[in-house]
Amino acid sequence: MESLKIQNGREDLSFYKAIVDYLPAHIQVNIVNNANDPQSFVNFWSNSRGLEFTGYSQEEILELGNEFFKRVVHPGDIQVLMNTISRIQQDPHKSYGGLIRVRSKEGDYHWMMWCVAVMEFYDGNPWKMLTVTLDVSEMVDTENQIGILLKENLRLKNQLLICSLTKRETEVLKLISQGLADKDIAGQLNISAATAKTHRHNLHRKLHLKNAASFVHFASVTGLD
Repeated sequence: MESLKIQNGREDLSFYKAIVDYLPAHIQVNIVNNANDPQSFVNFWSNSRGLEFTGYSQEEILELGNEFFKRVVHPGDIQVLMNTISRIQQDPHKSYGGLIRVRSKEGDYHWMMWCVAVMEFYDGNPWKMLTVTLDVSEMVDTENQIGILLKENLRLKNQLLICSLTKRETEVLKLISQGLADKDIAGQLNISAATAKTHRHNLHRKLHLKNAASFVHFASVTGLD
């Protein structure tokens, strides 16, 4: 009799709903309407914990579309999210994830550990995706582990940025990190000083670096020095 009661409880939809609501994670079902456009990535459904955290209703999220992610994901991490969507298109049978900062309804950013996997295809393309996000600030006794994860996340983000550079831009970046001026870089690479200056400008824009010291630091943490 007791085993039958347990079995019936497992078949009750309210049982699964309780799991989704009580699970200490933000659960989302997201969809990509256009396989060639990461900007078509939108949130289709969120569990109550996720909605409570951001302060948006599901109706508001649906109305915002991709703009929702731009509002809640830190500007420094939004490209990481979009790059992941592109990578999923290339190999949809793997799980992807990492660390990103997400803004709460109070306006402060929380570090989130997230993982996404394709759960449904449309016309042979990844369409519906399941995303599970954990708020690392809610975890206890994880200070050292979080530090390691943050460093790894930064390393992966920097790798993605490096991959966005041309071969010539990478060469210029290495020389900038060595303290060379545009005219010296031009001499090293047999290009004009104006071209070297243009490469420097493009690197500032792509890598979000402000000065020579930031170039040196970036090259150091990415192993380019």
